[in-house]
Amino acid sequence: GALARGGDVPGAVAALREAVTLEPLQADALTNLGVLLAQAGDAGAAGRYLQRAVAADGRNANAHANLALFWVNQGRPQDA
Repeated sequence: GALARGGDVPGAVAALREAVTLEPLQADALTNLGVLLAQAGDAGAAGRYLQRAVAADGRNANAHANLALFWVNQGRPQDA
């Protein structure tokens, strides 16, 4: 989002955490949070949010693509 593009990654993470607390099945917010956490180096949390995104909306191609990319970047392409 705009906060992350503006360099405020902690602010963006906080805003997305609030969004997924209010809407826990919102796949786009879960995906965006997972991507930001991965970029920030928190692989454990990133993987959990990306998996939640796919579980929340199994038809969300963006969620699937980002989870697959996450696994490849983690050296686990077999999980992608």
